[in-house]
Amino acid sequence: MRNPCLATGITAFLFLPISSLQAGLYIPALPTQGPEISPQGVKSLPFSIFRRDVLEDMLRIANPQPPESKIRQQVLKAKDMLSAKFRTGSLTLPDRVNLSGYQIRLRQYQEAIDLLTPVATRECRNFMVFANLATAEQLAGNLERAISHLEQALDVWPSEWPGLTADQLRWYQKVEKYQLSVLRRRWADSRLQSKPAPALDSLFVIDGQPVRFVGDNGKYEARKIAAAERDKLPPDALAIVQQLLIWLPDDVLLYWQLGEVLNASGDVSSAATVFDDCVWKRRLDAPELRQHRQIVAEAAQVKSEESATALEGSDNSPAPASGPNWLPDRNKLWTAGSIFAIIIAALAYFQIREFRRRRAGRPS
Repeated sequence: MRNPCLATGITAFLFLPISSLQAGLYIPALPTQGPEISPQGVKSLPFSIFRRDVLEDMLRIANPQPPESKIRQQVLKAKDMLSAKFRTGSLTLPDRVNLSGYQIRLRQYQEAIDLLTPVATRECRNFMVFANLATAEQLAGNLERAISHLEQALDVWPSEWPGLTADQLRWYQKVEKYQLSVLRRRWADSRLQSKPAPALDSLFVIDGQPVRFVGDNGKYEARKIAAAERDKLPPDALAIVQQLLIWLPDDVLLYWQLGEVLNASGDVSSAATVFDDCVWKRRLDAPELRQHRQIVAEAAQVKSEESATALEGSDNSPAPASGPNWLPDRNKLWTAGSIFAIIIAALAYFQIREFRRRRAGRPS
């Protein structure tokens, strides 16, 4: 008998749109927007589009406050339909993947764990089952189990999968490995007797040394990072963090990481927005974050004032001349006009005088 886990997984994804998959959390029935994956590499989304159209959409799914967003209503409806199939015993494995994804987006982590655990066996070769289960366990606070399931997902990672290109499979696998490294470090920190203050994840590490977002002087600077530290960042660092946030939109430490990468790339305005969100919207209380936010906010303000001044100067500058200034000034024009008028008047006088003489029959 064929492995039902593998067979149903392949059948389900034969007609799967490529754009509907995302790393770490798989919801084939829910298309999402993410970094652009191609044979030439992976291109991150512009920050404004990523924040407004992707990240905030992910957060709206879990927000029950009225009025409910359209995307939340769609997820709730789809989840209810699959839940009805589950109650009748007709839920397929691909249905379980979708349903678990909806439950995770709605922050129903234990429900997703209960749904996937029975099918996450040694015989199962569907990496999406293990990936979704790992995400649910992580968000439920079970980091050790999350690590185990994510390791299983990577162990059964396929070289080919219907509906996915080789570039997409490599990209998703790469991001899974970054997430695994984050999980291992967070789990190690959770075992310490004294709980450390919230700190930036050591996401990008070269030869055991994590990147430090500091300038050449060893201190944090706006728009800058030391050359030696920049070498530790992969070219697609921004896309990696974006993909992880699509997977885990509630993770404020990953969002903080996004701000650091944006500042290191010179985008101080976007970095300031992220740091403000972390402090005021997401209420992350970390001394290092507050210090970085202050430095970046001041630089962003200066940049904004410089842009406003440049724009104002451009608006007030005189319009360029359309041609050479060959016209005389006003005084000369009046003088020349007066002389011309006198000459015309004199000529007219003599012309009239000559006409009258002719009428009177007198010789001129």
